[in-house]
Amino acid sequence: MAVERAPLWAGRLLAAMFLLAVLSNVSRFALKYLQSLGYRDWLAMSVYLGLLALVLWICRRQTSPGRESQVAWILLAASWAGKTVLACWLSGIPQAADRGFLLQFIDRWVAGGASALPELSREFYDYPLWLGRAWPFLYPFRLWFPEHFVLATFCLNAFLSTLLAGGIYLLLRPHVRRPLVPLGLAVLSPGLVWQVAEYGYQFQGALLLLAALFVLGRLSRALDGSRRSAWLWLAALALTYFLLFLQRGLELVLLAVGMALAVYEALEARSWRRLLRGGLAYAVAPLLLVHPVEKRVDDYFRQYDEGRLSSHFIGHIAMGWNLETWGEYYGPVVALDRRTPPERKTAAMLGYLAEQVRARPFDALVKLPLVKVVKLFQLGAASGAEDDLRAAGARTWGTVARATRLVFAPLALGLAALGAAGFFGRNGRAVFPWALLVLAFVAAYTFFSETSPRYSFYFQFVVIACAAEGLETLFGRRAAA
Repeated sequence: MAVERAPLWAGRLLAAMFLLAVLSNVSRFALKYLQSLGYRDWLAMSVYLGLLALVLWICRRQTSPGRESQVAWILLAASWAGKTVLACWLSGIPQAADRGFLLQFIDRWVAGGASALPELSREFYDYPLWLGRAWPFLYPFRLWFPEHFVLATFCLNAFLSTLLAGGIYLLLRPHVRRPLVPLGLAVLSPGLVWQVAEYGYQFQGALLLLAALFVLGRLSRALDGSRRSAWLWLAALALTYFLLFLQRGLELVLLAVGMALAVYEALEARSWRRLLRGGLAYAVAPLLLVHPVEKRVDDYFRQYDEGRLSSHFIGHIAMGWNLETWGEYYGPVVALDRRTPPERKTAAMLGYLAEQVRARPFDALVKLPLVKVVKLFQLGAASGAEDDLRAAGARTWGTVARATRLVFAPLALGLAALGAAGFFGRNGRAVFPWALLVLAFVAAYTFFSETSPRYSFYFQFVVIACAAEGLETLFGRRAAA
């Protein structure tokens, strides 16, 4: 039946994207970095590659369940300790770009309270976005640790990074042949290491999406079983929707995954009732449950938005269709949005988008979407921590951060391209929402938002799962030969 093969075809589609990303990463390495690399870079890449090989060799060894748990705890403890030391060591580096803006925003909010918000809304573009990202995670930390809040936040990042690696291990454990392999990849992933030194919000979003997929899978099974447990999982899904709503945009990705899963289950069962049940359980009911709370929070934020500088969703769409930066952040679009009166913002942004298509139709409609997809899979690129380290003159740390990224990205994506079809074909429906998550990100950030390599952080666990399968496929072929 064609519907039953949907996970396999999704895996093949992801494999093609991963392969395209590998070619892009290799080309970028050759054109941008190869000639400028010195002996420090090559030494750092060699050491990191050796460490990665050693950890994966340990993780691939046959072991008992008890021994596996011991190794997992050792890896997680070493990860937490190492990242905490890194957080303490790098807590003094200046935070630039978005990290610096977020830091300034929270500083002034804490200093002035709610009375500071109107002024902040007149200065900070995307004011509601900053509010949602600051509360309820970073804002309380600024209150609890007034003297050393950056250090405290970095230490929190170290804990969240370790928690994310542990969550990846637990989520993937039933679906991979050697569960320690994805844990080893997650622990040494440059994104999970260097993001510790960023005053940001990515860890919270990634953890929430991981939890949401776990809850979605449990809810799907509960709907065929216990009604009481289904209600509990439905409440948990509603909570994740609300927390993702505060991140501004990630809840829409989860909504797309939920609706696509409902359609898939209905086609698989050949039942429109399953479509109604899935649509209600995965999307409509959770949103209705949290809508009153979301509205109150949103109304509270917007009552202070005197500046109304941003057109929000439509502004991000226009930003994503600019051909100067190929869909990434572009200052002139922000300037246009800021100076346009609120009642004319939508027309101005749509006009800008139309002008891009009219001026260069082939670039806008063919080349731009392809470039944005490739950018989305540049794992670890556009790293705020790497940029901040170099700006602060921390040459050695900057070299190490870049070296780990240049090694990990093509290696992980290459293995993922090899293993994606096998992973999704073998596990089928149980992991299909994971493929839907990646495809939802691709669609959302290709057509409805600006794009950046940093957004791959949210679905990197899917790359890790496919890479673990690819590693086993590679060793299986060698053994057969």
